Amino acid sequence: MVSSVAFSPNGVCIVSGSDDRTVRVWHTHSGALVAGPFFGHVEGVMSVAFFPDGTRVVSGSWDSTIRIWDLSNIPGIPPTSEHPPAPSTHDIANSFTPLTDWIVKNDGWIINHEGNVLFWASPEVIQRLITPHCTSIISRFGTIEVDISAALFGERWKECYISVL
Repeated sequence: MVSSVAFSPNGVCIVSGSDDRTVRVWHTHSGALVAGPFFGHVEGVMSVAFFPDGTRVVSGSWDSTIRIWDLSNIPGIPPTSEHPPAPSTHDIANSFTPLTDWIVKNDGWIINHEGNVLFWASPEVIQRLITPHCTSIISRFGTIEVDISAALFGERWKECYISVL
């Protein structure tokens, strides 16, 4: 069930937050999904809003976290102004984005969009985990960012094995 909606500053998009823990961005005129669903909250989303420049969305959840979602590189979302957006903490601190789309399932398994299992995280970790398109988390629990640049997914998992002979 959708629990919160907000218009973009230019009126072209609507952001929605739902009880299914997701944030989505919709085109106002066509009703088409433009971005998302964005995953990361471990409980329902109770509030959403656009940044004034239209390049980011903020969401608040019953899990006691606030997440900031970056829309600047998503096609179909026009910026509100011609001014370049201010750099985010993510822009400054991170130059690495190994996987751009993955999903946090209810049971804690992190999967990619093809359904392949990537890793598992406890509920305590998921609550603080920076997920794709999420640039910041404000929480009483702190924040965790997982660097999986050296992770061995798919056929590369065999490289984890070290022979003792």
